[in-house]
Amino acid sequence: MLRAQLSGGDRKSIGEVEAAVDLVLGQPVLFKELFALITCDDAIVRSRAANAVERITREHPEWLQPHKQVYLERVLPIAQWEVRSHACQILTRFELEPSEIRTCYNELRGFLDDKSSIVRTFTMQALFDLSRLDPDLAPEVTRTIRHLTESGTPAMRSRGRKLLKAFDHDAKRRKS
Repeated sequence: MLRAQLSGGDRKSIGEVEAAVDLVLGQPVLFKELFALITCDDAIVRSRAANAVERITREHPEWLQPHKQVYLERVLPIAQWEVRSHACQILTRFELEPSEIRTCYNELRGFLDDKSSIVRTFTMQALFDLSRLDPDLAPEVTRTIRHLTESGTPAMRSRGRKLLKAFDHDAKRRKS
């Protein structure tokens, strides 16, 4: 049912994502089916499923936790830029163990080489969010964000400035 709703058209269109979101919010038992579609063989369905999961989990992040292993092992490695951008947004909605934080960090470092500046911008945010979960990552993440703020696209520079201010704010708060 959901697969048919999310298929068709081209990758530039979000198709019936809103309808799928509404359907799953009304019938939470369908979330498992929706999440599984992120790893299906159809690029259009994958991107729309990732979009819908990201939207739904803004409101219901707790629905993600049972899918953490699939996310870490099968979703995060997907190279499709539309999936990667949503995967970055979803990442810190999971309750992550320290070793999982490091796994995600290592995977996300590779996202910084993605051709899509959207992916690279969302990756900056995800790396920042991970550094808040594991402060030992903060020095390296700060250097990375500083570099991307100087050399990236306008969106990356804008996001980078905001993240660097947040790092400064965090550092000042720790000192007081």
